[in-house]
Formats: sequence, structure tokens, C-alpha cells
Amino acid sequence: MHGVVKFEQRTGKQFKAESKTMSYTNYFADALVAEAKRDSRVIGIHAAMGGGTGMNRFEKYFPERTFDVGIAEQHAV
Repeated sequence: MHGVVKFEQRTGKQFKAESKTMSYTNYFADALVAEAKRDSRVIGIHAAMGGGTGMNRFEKYFPERTFDVGIAEQHAV
């Protein structure tokens, strides 16, 4: 997590704001999945950030087309 939201100091419970719309990450993930369903050449590459980038959704549908290069982004190039 790159940003820290407000939290209860005693328990560590986060106070996350509720949103009426999906996040950009979720829109991106859904669009990528839809495109991959149409085109078998679409793959997903992420650097140890499957949840933060939405790639975990892509991987759910296309595990054989998802590549996690760990924290070594240079390996994705």
C-alpha cells in the first residue's frame, strides 16, 4: 500500500471512504478481461501488484496468460 488512510490507532482498523462508483483499477481490470476474451493474444504482466493493479481479476480468467515478474520490473520488458 503506497498511501495510508486514516485508521484507529489501537486496532489498526482503516477508515476507508465509501464510493458509489468503481475504482479506476476495477474499470481497467474489467476492460482488460473483456479485451482478452476477444483476443487470445492479450496477456497480463505485473510486478508483484496483482491486487493493486487489478491483474488478480485478469488472472482469475486467464491464469496461463498472466505473468508476475515480482519486484523485478525490468524482467517484464
